Amino acid sequence: MSDVLVEVNRVSKRFCRNLKQSLWYGLQDIAGALCGLASGGPDLRAGEFWAVNNVSFELRRGECFGLIGANGAGKSTLLKMLNGLIKPDAGSIRIRGRVGALIELGAGFHPLLSGRENIYVNAAILGMSKRETDRRLDEIIAFADIGDAIDAPVKSYSSGMRVRLGFAVAAHLEPDILLIDEVLAVGDLAFRMKCYRVIAELRRAGTALILVSHSEQLVKATCDSGVVLCAGRSIFVGEISAALAQYRKANIPQSGNVGSTASFPFKRRREAFDGPRIVDVQWRDPAGHPLASLISGKPASLAVTLQAPIRCKDLALFVGIRSVDSPELMSAAFLTKDSLGELVLDSLTTEVQLIWDACCLTHGTYDLKLRLEHPPFEVLDILDWGEAQFDVSPDPIAASQVGLVHQPHHWEILSLNATDKLEFMTGHAVAAHRE
Repeated sequence: MSDVLVEVNRVSKRFCRNLKQSLWYGLQDIAGALCGLASGGPDLRAGEFWAVNNVSFELRRGECFGLIGANGAGKSTLLKMLNGLIKPDAGSIRIRGRVGALIELGAGFHPLLSGRENIYVNAAILGMSKRETDRRLDEIIAFADIGDAIDAPVKSYSSGMRVRLGFAVAAHLEPDILLIDEVLAVGDLAFRMKCYRVIAELRRAGTALILVSHSEQLVKATCDSGVVLCAGRSIFVGEISAALAQYRKANIPQSGNVGSTASFPFKRRREAFDGPRIVDVQWRDPAGHPLASLISGKPASLAVTLQAPIRCKDLALFVGIRSVDSPELMSAAFLTKDSLGELVLDSLTTEVQLIWDACCLTHGTYDLKLRLEHPPFEVLDILDWGEAQFDVSPDPIAASQVGLVHQPHHWEILSLNATDKLEFMTGHAVAAHRE
């Protein structure tokens, strides 16, 4: 039996932006198919574009493959072709084994049926027989963990409860190939961790995974290899670290390269209020030179330039940082009267520096939020999320580190006490006490 479960060979898919044209092209393609002709031909027709264009890769049993790219790159379209929801216009997809898809979980639930009844409906759609569903019903209900709501109409469920029920059904399908499309971004932390454990168990059992996620940390920790998509085309296929490097290179502006003397991207979406304001934001190295990006474990400072048309005192400055992959606040710093002393602004520019002895962020792209305020409630100016993003490059010594936080560290190997020795027997180290 071949270990190759998925073969994608030069697959392409086109769409039309105009609805009327799309319907007309659809009729032409159906007529052509009835006559044995290829749909659409090799060239685009008026109004069409390639959503996926000439993509190829293979996936073997037990491997995890990442589909990487910006929004609109073609990831979801490719995933739908793999799931059989849409047909490619060119190329071929060969699937061996049962496919399970965690895409838009709960989207097919009937709102008037109970959760228990929807388990049978959803399981049948996913390819499970009634006998299989009967055998696994208690496990599915226990995994969903929604209590008495299992017998209530699904229309009364929250979005998180729908995802719980949908994942519980799909996870017990025992697929050979599992397609996952950003569904685990919904739900509480405890449920997400339970989902990750199930995915790990499926992989150990030989299930192959195809993952779509904008979380670089999740992709690196989970996937062995991946394909980088840009405007529907494959620009790289290979080992996951190299794939993520290609993705960053294609999507992060050149001003974000390490060693550049340009400031990192900073663009105000609106004019500040006619009052105290944030004039500029800049990362700097210990020598005071501007940095376009930071390096994990290396020192840096955030220089914030402030100004006010008239003298203002008793001000405070908030600095927040989060990953572009997550809405959760990762770090926050407050400059207040208690932390440093009174912050006073006047017509002269004032520079405030937030100094890091070491950047404790792992590599990735991050977002800044700054808020200048007069405590306790008056906000004077805001630099909002999305207006100043920056890149963190990995420490070359700890380039394989994953997670949200970079903890500078080193390793030491110490010998055992003089009274102990190691005996290696059949590949296992056994500590024996010396009498």
